[in-house]
Amino acid sequence: MLGKVNLTVREISTDSLRGYLADYQLERGSSKVTIDNMRRIFSSFFGWLEDEDYILKSPVRRIHKIKTDKPIKETFSDESLELLRDACDEIRDLAMIDLSNTERKELIILKTKKVPLFDKQVIRQFGSRSATLFAILSAVLIFVDIPVNLRLIAGGVVLLVLVAIYFLTWHRANTLNDISISIGATTVQIKSGDLFKQDGLKAIAFNEYFDTQVDDVIIAKRSLNGQVIEKYFPDIQGLDKQIESDKSLEKGLIEEMNREVGKKKRYKLGSFLS
Repeated sequence: MLGKVNLTVREISTDSLRGYLADYQLERGSSKVTIDNMRRIFSSFFGWLEDEDYILKSPVRRIHKIKTDKPIKETFSDESLELLRDACDEIRDLAMIDLSNTERKELIILKTKKVPLFDKQVIRQFGSRSATLFAILSAVLIFVDIPVNLRLIAGGVVLLVLVAIYFLTWHRANTLNDISISIGATTVQIKSGDLFKQDGLKAIAFNEYFDTQVDDVIIAKRSLNGQVIEKYFPDIQGLDKQIESDKSLEKGLIEEMNREVGKKKRYKLGSFLS
């Protein structure tokens, strides 16, 4: 790269890096994923140069993440999930399967801002509920004989009930804010909204080094960890000092690693900042 731009690391600017990435993609036909990976490598390299005072400011700071297409992965079928359940030996494994299986249709609806009238998940839920209704009607008709002159009216009533069930299912999908899932003796509540506005204590996970550098390389800005740091800890140096002096965290220190980017101290799993 240095030979291509014909500049020293101190002379490289944001525009020269953008030009290099554009030329690289044009010449080699590279994908957006490849170019974004190069951007991340440059960000780590120039971030290290900035930390070591070789340069004043990293030229990669103003080069934003390149948007790439994310392939949609296939989900497990009902048959596959049952096979997974049968293979579970521990309650923890079974809980994870149940969490993904028990209400996964409602979870898909829960994360949708606006559910269309003929959404596939709404149609599936309606099919499940109407099947129950038809089963009840079939059982009733075994013992009750509807007069011929009332059969058309009865059919119309059933049709209106089905329409009402469908619209109630669709309305519920658009107003659904939380669901509860029972896994054994434990109830898991899943809510849609801002976690930071919810009542109660919140445990936010850090990595094993308790890094605080939110740059989409060490900590992603969209992650829960990144949002907490940017929103509630504007004084990063103060947070770092708090981490360094915390007595509870000091007990979990394992070793010091030779990392090029990020903090050096590594803590054991389960360490916490009090």
